[in-house]
Amino acid sequence: MNTLTVLAHVAVLLQALAPSDVTASDVVRGSTTLLDDTAPPTPFNLKVADAHVHLISTTNGVDYLWAKLVPPGQCPCKPPCLCNWTLADYVATSAPTLDVSTVIFCEVDAAHSQWLAEAKWVQSIADSASTDLPRIGAIIAQPPPGFLSVPVGGLTAALDSMRLVPLITAVRPSFASVGSAAVVKDSLDELGRRGLVVDLNMPLVDMASVVQGSPATRFVIEHMAKANVTTVDPGIVAAWTAKIKALAQFTNIECFQLGGVMHAFHGGAVDTIAVSRFVSAAVAAFGWGRVCFEGNWFFNGAPQPTYGQWARALVAILRQIGATDANLQAAFHDNTLRVYTVNHTRIN
Repeated sequence: MNTLTVLAHVAVLLQALAPSDVTASDVVRGSTTLLDDTAPPTPFNLKVADAHVHLISTTNGVDYLWAKLVPPGQCPCKPPCLCNWTLADYVATSAPTLDVSTVIFCEVDAAHSQWLAEAKWVQSIADSASTDLPRIGAIIAQPPPGFLSVPVGGLTAALDSMRLVPLITAVRPSFASVGSAAVVKDSLDELGRRGLVVDLNMPLVDMASVVQGSPATRFVIEHMAKANVTTVDPGIVAAWTAKIKALAQFTNIECFQLGGVMHAFHGGAVDTIAVSRFVSAAVAAFGWGRVCFEGNWFFNGAPQPTYGQWARALVAILRQIGATDANLQAAFHDNTLRVYTVNHTRIN
């Protein structure tokens, strides 16, 4: 039986297992199961809170370092890779597939001196946004300059200033340049004392020591722990799975985000067969109460698979591994609201 025939059978199996979530127009092209965005939208009847959304503006005065570093081939708009990506744009991207009611904003690598300015800009959008748009339920902010590299006691005033932005409930520190192990631990412990979640975007090999070192601080793992979702090496999959199982033993990891890996695919396709190995391992390790849907907009788009393709693929994969309606509701909505304390405006 040739590859196309095998994959066609897999596509049929996925459709049979999740008939309400995969349309008849889903097709197999080449070696990849492709969910076609030209098909009529399929309603999932889900309430959705997207755990990871980026917004940027060319006119808000924020200097985005990310826009200067992205290779031209990975830029979602024309160089110098800085566009206006708004909530209205997000709705236009997500609405044909998912009915998103809430988004969690994640910082977009603003100049370090503007870390709070970016968060204030997002807060202003949340305060004035139309009720026709998803609400910004929380902000994952960049920490103040020097965080993790200098003793946290010297940053008290800067950390206190986050109270000016009520929606900040999480922080996304960079581990690219850090101080001593004691400085890192003290800094993360301080975020825990303040009731702030820490979003981790770092190599999987380093996560366990960080999480274990600050047991009173709550963590979220972004981007499926940077899984190499295109690999065909069973040894790599097994090693990744073992590390994920070990991480799941730390109860202060509140959410493992399912998303952020679409950069691995090009040509407008999601390889559901490849991704499902990692998604199923994550769900088995963390359970339905500790996984969250991550759209990672605006980074999902040509030449990557689109937001809609990833959303449909993820629902199909979760159905395949036995997700009930309640499981999907937890993964796509309830867990995110709980982790980021949406509806709470306090900052400790």
